[in-house]
Amino acid sequence: MRGPGSAMYGGTASGGVVNVITRSGRELQGVSVRMTGGGFGFDSVNLRKVDLSAGGARGAFDAYLQASGTRLDGIRVQGRNDMNRANLRLNYTRQVDGAPAAAPHATRVGLDVSYSDLDMQIPGALTDGSWRNEPWAADPLNVTGAYGRREQRWRFGLRASQGLGSRFGTVEAFAFGTARTIDHPIFRVVDQNTHRVQGGLRHAVGFTAPGDVAVRLNTGLDVDRWYGESRQWTNVGGTQGRATPCVNDRVRNIVSVPCTNQYIVLPGLGTYTSADITRGRATLTAGARYDRVTYDIEDRIRPTQSVTQSFDQVSPRVALRYEVKPGVSVYTSVARGFEVPTNSELTASPDTIRGLNTDLRPSSLINYEVGAKALIASRVLLDVAVYRTNVTGEFLSRTVVIPGVQFPRTIFENVGRTRRTGFELSATTLVAPWLDVVTSYTYARYVMTQFTGTEINARGQSVPADYAGKLIPGVPQQRAAAEFRLRPARGLDVTLWGEAQGRTYVDNANTVNGTVFTQVTRPGQAPLTVPVAFGAVPAYALAHATVTYALPETRGARTGASRASLFVNVENLFDRRYVAALATNAGNGRFYFPGAGRVVNAGMTLSTGGR
Repeated sequence: MRGPGSAMYGGTASGGVVNVITRSGRELQGVSVRMTGGGFGFDSVNLRKVDLSAGGARGAFDAYLQASGTRLDGIRVQGRNDMNRANLRLNYTRQVDGAPAAAPHATRVGLDVSYSDLDMQIPGALTDGSWRNEPWAADPLNVTGAYGRREQRWRFGLRASQGLGSRFGTVEAFAFGTARTIDHPIFRVVDQNTHRVQGGLRHAVGFTAPGDVAVRLNTGLDVDRWYGESRQWTNVGGTQGRATPCVNDRVRNIVSVPCTNQYIVLPGLGTYTSADITRGRATLTAGARYDRVTYDIEDRIRPTQSVTQSFDQVSPRVALRYEVKPGVSVYTSVARGFEVPTNSELTASPDTIRGLNTDLRPSSLINYEVGAKALIASRVLLDVAVYRTNVTGEFLSRTVVIPGVQFPRTIFENVGRTRRTGFELSATTLVAPWLDVVTSYTYARYVMTQFTGTEINARGQSVPADYAGKLIPGVPQQRAAAEFRLRPARGLDVTLWGEAQGRTYVDNANTVNGTVFTQVTRPGQAPLTVPVAFGAVPAYALAHATVTYALPETRGARTGASRASLFVNVENLFDRRYVAALATNAGNGRFYFPGAGRVVNAGMTLSTGGR
């Protein structure tokens, strides 16, 4: 769901809402193993991945287990990435005469448990010359500081829903708990041990009002509490510099202790109500949500710098949908959104001691949208939308170099006002029984209408700069994609897809080709101002292909159906050099994260059991 379009899921979801539905044991009754290996080109194996899924159901109960292990030795120096995951879902569904009870009387209870273990290296961004000539390189300071992220996370969840009869609707309740530890050497070694508790209640009821008007009411309450300890140490080769004092420390004898030691509590509360009112072909949706988020940050080293801040907002929404004829509908909506800084954004501070960016404020927006959806001749599914969003306080990142500090850091600031104008078009076409075509096009013009920032001049001085009328960096104005899904023979699937993206600016000034002046720290000397050439990210186009062949199914008396399939996947088919991601406003001149060249993966999927 694009934009702040749902009072139910929260005004903080200002960019949109994605509904992810985990598989259940009733969908996969058996065991499946998928093995993948591949690399960059045809002469090496840099990726090894194994996925295991198992599910089953008996009576009212079902269970689903998924586990995976991935090891990736990236194409870049310091690019290793190891990830292990496991998820378990247990469900109870009330049965009546061997089938799930009807919705007005249904009872569902679910338990979710998940675990993840991440160990990754961070190669960092490159200069314009580096990504073009040696895209495998890493930022030398990332190597010196052994930048990386090691994280372990446990998550537990309980879900329940109960039908209250056709007159009283359905009530749902949920509760989740998360425990996470992070060892994160970047500009400092960040050490976090945090927990999060979330819960909520939801009630939905539908009825028919006089005049043949169908009404559905939704109300809910969400609570959220994130809390834990966050410490930052001087980075000495990726380890905690316990014998190294913090730069510019104003507290005496702060050695052998963290540069920052904070206990952070982020409680949140949200409540909402919405109504869908349908008469004939028209449906009116109206609702509002209230959100309140508090930042309670205790500074254990410098208690006078502890901070408590609260932000709140009411986010209303109104939408109207009209069915022109079966399969064709138009809609329009107006909605308000609200986004608060994350803990990572708030604690990314230019203050070398405080470790808190108190100048960062929440952003708010109003979104206007019109669109249409149509199914044409039962063969073409068309979706088109035009939107305008006015934003106050949009978050924008920049990398700063602080005198006397070895490692640069990325911080966030608010843009005064921005205006986003966009157009999105997608089409899915059933061309023939053996061919589907999916196409999409996006036009996005995001303009800063009011913003005065700063930049470094050739003398190393920070000077103000007016960026009104400039495009927000990091957002391409045009992007297109096409996918061809072919089924040339029984068991054989071939997918060819491509993507293209227009030029993307990397700085607030929208420089096509220019120079950024960065400061290099020199022990015992004044910083040295060095010019670094840079430019906008050039447009690119990529092609990819996947071939899958399913072997004939076999059946055993005990194992049931057994299936096997082979697959080959090639990304960046023509080995193009391009920028996959970027760091906006990089004061050190390192804006670019190069994309991988040709990547070839192949593997096999084996499954047994099931229906």
